[in-house]
Amino acid sequence: MDLTISIGTLLKIAGIAVGTYVLLPLFLVFRDYLLWRVIDHLIITDDLKDKINLYSNYLVQWNNNYVGKISISKSEGIARYTIKIERGQVLNCEFPPNRKGSGLEL
Repeated sequence: MDLTISIGTLLKIAGIAVGTYVLLPLFLVFRDYLLWRVIDHLIITDDLKDKINLYSNYLVQWNNNYVGKISISKSEGIARYTIKIERGQVLNCEFPPNRKGSGLEL
C-alpha cells in the first residue's frame, strides 16, 4: 500500500496554518485598534475626561472624610446614626421606628 501526499495538499495545509495563526490574529489586533481609536475620538471626549477626573476627586474626598466615620445604632425602636466631620463637628440623626414589612428595619 502506497500513501502519497501531493505538494499542493501540503501547501494548502501550510496556507491554512499561516492564515489561522498569523493573519487572523493580526487582523483582529488591527480591528481592535480601529475600534479603540473610534471610541476614543467619538465617545471619550475631553468633557467626559474632565467629568471623570472631577468625580474621581470627589470620590477620594468622600472616602477620606466620611467613610469609616459613620456609626449606626438602634435602641428602644429608634435608629440613630452619627457622622463625625473632620473639624470635630458631629451630625446626629434619629429616626422613628419603621413599620414592619417596609424593608427598612435595622
